[in-house]
Amino acid sequence: MGKYLLLKIYNSSAPPPDLPHRGGGNVFPPPLVGGVRGGGELIRRFINAMDIDKFQKLIEETYLKKDAKRGLPKTFMWFTEEVGELSRALRENNKEELKKEFADVLAWLFSLASLSGIRIEETISKYTAGCPVCHGIPCICIEK
Repeated sequence: MGKYLLLKIYNSSAPPPDLPHRGGGNVFPPPLVGGVRGGGELIRRFINAMDIDKFQKLIEETYLKKDAKRGLPKTFMWFTEEVGELSRALRENNKEELKKEFADVLAWLFSLASLSGIRIEETISKYTAGCPVCHGIPCICIEK
């Protein structure tokens, strides 16, 4: 589908090499210099938002009429069934099944977003500056 997310962490003051980028503009802010909480890392995050939107449009073209006819509550039930199948694949650590089930969960999640009038590319900004609570990369929140 052409979507990608690259995360490179460098522990030096030298800038990282150029990473592949295929137009469409970055969702993420410019690289953080000096790291988060003074960690000294230079972090560059790239995600091609157009690829995410193209994937969502592909899922819409393929399934939206069917999903809209089924309705949001029943489509959500299908999604939860897929999450259950992913849970089983995780328990069994079956790599081939994991690939299939992650893809299924992602496709159903995108369908739910479309039915709800949500563009996924607009939602990911919640996480582009790190943890939405502590803003750390990595997250330094204390779990309860």
